[in-house]
Order: sequence, then C-alpha cells, then structure tokens
Amino acid sequence: MDFRYALLYLVVELYCAAQAAIIYTKVSDYLGARIEVSLFKRMIIMFWLFLLFEILWVLGTSGMVAMPLEYASLCKILSTLFIPFEVYFWLHFAFRRLKIKWIANPGMNIVTMLPCIIMVACYLISIKNGLVFSIAEDGSLVQGPLAALTGMVDNLYGISIIIGALTVLLRNKDTMMRWKSVRHIIFIAICTAGGILDAVLSMTPIMPMMITLSLVGLFSSLQEGQITTDYLTEMNNRREATRFIGEAIRKSSEDLPLWLIMIEIKTDNKEIEQKDIDEETIIVKAAKIISDVAYLYDAFSSRWGDDIFVMAAQGMNDIRVNDFEEGLIWRLKWELFEKGDWRSACVYSGKVKCEDKNVNLADLINTLRLSVEEK
Repeated sequence: MDFRYALLYLVVELYCAAQAAIIYTKVSDYLGARIEVSLFKRMIIMFWLFLLFEILWVLGTSGMVAMPLEYASLCKILSTLFIPFEVYFWLHFAFRRLKIKWIANPGMNIVTMLPCIIMVACYLISIKNGLVFSIAEDGSLVQGPLAALTGMVDNLYGISIIIGALTVLLRNKDTMMRWKSVRHIIFIAICTAGGILDAVLSMTPIMPMMITLSLVGLFSSLQEGQITTDYLTEMNNRREATRFIGEAIRKSSEDLPLWLIMIEIKTDNKEIEQKDIDEETIIVKAAKIISDVAYLYDAFSSRWGDDIFVMAAQGMNDIRVNDFEEGLIWRLKWELFEKGDWRSACVYSGKVKCEDKNVNLADLINTLRLSVEEK
C-alpha cells in the first residue's frame, strides 16, 4: 500500500475511532432504558475492535510498522469478524427501541446469534481449507469461495432490522415511534450502501465512515429517549404521555374514541419500614406488569407520577376497555401484592372516554383523577 494513501486511510479510521470514543463517553443510563444503552455501547466496542485490526492491517501492509505480511493479512481477516457482531447488537437495540417485545425472550438471543456462530465456525474451518479466507505463501490475503459470507450475515441482520422497522412504521399510529422506525431504516441503508461501495471500491475507508455516521444518528435517537423515557421504570414518561394523548385527542371522534385509564398504587409506609422494602422495587414491578398488559391490548402506557400510571387506547369498544382495566387490576393485585410481600397495598383505577377532539387535555386528566379518587 502506498505510504501517502495509507496515511490518509489511517487518519480517517483514527477520526472514526475518536468519534466513537466521544459518543461512548457521553452515553449513560440516563439516556434511556438500561438494556438499550448497554446494547449501544456493545455496538461501539465491536466497531472499535474492527477499527483496531483494520489499523494494524494498514500499518503492516504499508510498511509503517515492521510486521510480516501474513500477520497483516490475518489482521484484515480478524477485522471482518466484528461487523456482523456489531449488527447483531444493532438488531437487539433496534427491536427494543421499537418495542418489538419478542426480542427480549432469552431463547431469541441464541436464535439471532446463530448466523454469527456459523460465520465464526466457517472462519475456523478456513484455517485448513481456505473456505472463507486463506493466506498465501508470500503472506498475501486470498479470498475463498465463501468470502462473501460476512456480507451475507450483515445483510441478514440488516434486512431483519428493516422488516421490523417497516412493521412498526405501517402498524403503529404514534408519530414518534414511526420516526424511530424511519431512522433505523435510513441508517441501515447507509451502512449497506457503505458495504457495497467498500466491496466495489476496495482499499477505501468508506465502511468506517458510514458506520460512524450511523452511530452519531443512533446516539441522537438515544438523546431523545432521555426526554421521553422514565429513568426508573423505563416506561414512557409524563412528557411523552402528554404528547401522545394530545395527539390522540385531535384524532378522537364517536367512531374513534380515546380511552384513558389511570392506575394508582398506594402502599403502607409502616409495612415498608418494618419489612425493609424498597418502595422503588414496587413501582418497577408494577411498571413491568402494566407495560406487559398494555402491550397485549395494543395500548400506550406511561408513568405519570410517583405511583400513578396512565394508559391510552384509541378505537377500543367498551367491553374490551373493561377487560383491559380488569386485567390490569387483577395482574397487579395477584402478582404484586397477593403473591408478593406487600399485603397492605391497594390498587385504585379509573377511566374516562373522549370523543371530542376539542377537549382540553388538562380537563380530561382532571376528570380521570376524579374517577380514581371516587373509588
């Protein structure tokens, strides 16, 4: 590799590594759900490992560092291993951001990891038969019959993300969630385009630049999560609930009524002190139950206050709304209190129906509060 070209290549890759480092230091649990933040950090780590071996490859092939050519070729082979793992973490990150619940099933970790496992197995087999890559006697890199395997795995994960995002885009009525879907589609398309260009225009740092651009875009999406996500419960917060309900009110009519359900959980402070129970644990467990039930009914759920939760559902008939409310109460009482340790706690609920798109949000919430207090 020409020295000046190699120097330019290194500058681009070091710049990408520095950008990723800046993003990594700015990412914290306060930006959204902890698991989402953790997955995003793992994406950055995989990107760093990719860049590390890419940089070693450039240093070795350009002669900047005294390194046998076969070692430099090995670094190039190793660098290609980490991009599929990055996209694997992206798949889980995207599906959790888009509230695609089945991805949280423990068995899905194994299923979605299978392409990466198969790829690693093929790389190991290539040591003897050159199935994917091999190193010639002069130390140069030789592509095998399955050299495109890495790209195939990348595209498999990318297509899965696009399908999931399109499903949410077409089925979800919430503009914020639809915008999240569009973002993931755009950034996956950018990385795919980078991969294609990298294959056509070999020996160029196009791929790192495209990945860096996508990381910046996803980081900005996480920053929005700080505005819309409740840190403790990882549910939608009051601000996001206000936006969603306000938007739903403007769509409401007799044919498309908006139902709001409020849940308030009252705990006995003396019992909490006697049993040394963390009240936050009760709220977190309640939030998990409410989120699960709301998901089954395709309803919006949020934490409105300390021990108050608000759900919104549009287009439900009276019977289904009653089933929704009763199901919430039953699950909370059984799983949280009767089966748990908090015997003296109580659950109160109320609901209100909106068919007037001109109604004031504050008035609607006040009516909802009164319906809870009456019980």
